[in-house]
Amino acid sequence: MSNYTSEEALSNRTNNKFSTWHKEINGKKDEHCASKRVLEDYLQVSINPSFKFNAEDPIFTMGSCFARRLENILHKKGNNVPMYRDMLKNKDIFENSTSFNKYNTYSMLYELLWVLEEEKYEQEYSIIEVGKDKFMDLQSVPGDFNLNSYENILKRKEKVFSLTRNVIDAKVITLTLGLNEVWFDKKTQRYLNITPDIKFAKKDSNRFELRILSADGASFIIETFLSNYHI
Repeated sequence: MSNYTSEEALSNRTNNKFSTWHKEINGKKDEHCASKRVLEDYLQVSINPSFKFNAEDPIFTMGSCFARRLENILHKKGNNVPMYRDMLKNKDIFENSTSFNKYNTYSMLYELLWVLEEEKYEQEYSIIEVGKDKFMDLQSVPGDFNLNSYENILKRKEKVFSLTRNVIDAKVITLTLGLNEVWFDKKTQRYLNITPDIKFAKKDSNRFELRILSADGASFIIETFLSNYHI
């Protein structure tokens, strides 16, 4: 909870041209009032950022499809988005940037721990065999390169890790939170980025379960990691 004195509140109202719900000037709605802005095609919001960065500063994004939209727009505007730029150089491996989607904070946390070598990645954490020479990466993206050979899965994962390491040099880090309904693998004690193969899951009905994460708990995971690491 944030508390403001009456003096502070009135000062905020005076200094914020967007603070009024409805206001008319010469019989027409003030363009800044909320009752007009909410009816526009694009909502204009009032933002007072606490930091600034320039086009050369490296930007790192991680999360669901919203993160992909952000990096795409930033790249097109001429900002420095190394992970997106490097993805474009590897079109033979990545059809598009959705290959980097992370749908929950645990998947984001695991990826950061692995690429920054805070924890050693073990194949059993995410790769399962679902058929003859067919493997699935449970920390990957639905339908993206799944199913494939074991060698190809590892090759792709190594490339994902190498591109994700751009977080180390980032001046700006943007994380977008996605799902709070998350599959959990009781064998590896890991939350998954995707739904496990249904046939595989049915063979061992006690291995996987669905969990509902709290928003506070999920965001705390990432906040704690970032605050303890030099980035």
